[in-house]
Amino acid sequence: MTPRPGDREIAMTRVFDAPAHLVFRGLDQARLVKPRLYGPDDWRLAVCEMDLRVGGAARFRMAATANGKEKDMGMSAFFARLRPPDRLVFTEIWGG
Repeated sequence: MTPRPGDREIAMTRVFDAPAHLVFRGLDQARLVKPRLYGPDDWRLAVCEMDLRVGGAARFRMAATANGKEKDMGMSAFFARLRPPDRLVFTEIWGG
């Protein structure tokens, strides 16, 4: 169960069967995130930009073509706390 700290907030904890430094490294570089951030089969990750530092941001944009029309959706993240290799606190905003 995921605790709900506030009405518009969700806190999640994830556990990976890998050393913390390798998991963190997989999140700190756009070239390593890009192959792992995906959506439905017909969507592609068109934009993957990251500035992983406190106060930094990330921007992702997925795009697809359906029935001859281009559609896209985006997500932004703002990094609030960072303690490599075991803590990464950020806010995600979908639709941006």
